[in-house]
Amino acid sequence: MKETVNLEMLNEIMDNDDELIRECFADYKSDYVNSLGLIKQSIDENNPLNLQKSSHAFKGSLKYLAADIAADIALELEKMGTEGSIDIDNALNFYAKLEEACKDLESYIDKY
Repeated sequence: MKETVNLEMLNEIMDNDDELIRECFADYKSDYVNSLGLIKQSIDENNPLNLQKSSHAFKGSLKYLAADIAADIALELEKMGTEGSIDIDNALNFYAKLEEACKDLESYIDKY
């Protein structure tokens, strides 16, 4: 089972720089609600292109934090956008999972 954050990978990505990790975590906490909002808006507006773009950008941020669970969910949403049409119920299901994974990541960060 994957951890919320793959700490070994995070340290590798950040070159074991604890200050950089803390800065990136702070950036995530200040930005993630906006990123989720863009994804949700794309689903609500049934806009596959924006879903693909917003999910792709957020996935990159999550990968940089080695938050594999959340990044994998964002990838699924990105794929839905790439397909050109959105199964709204399925997208909302994945969005709810992403929201939960992001809250788990925020809790992880608060304990870091």
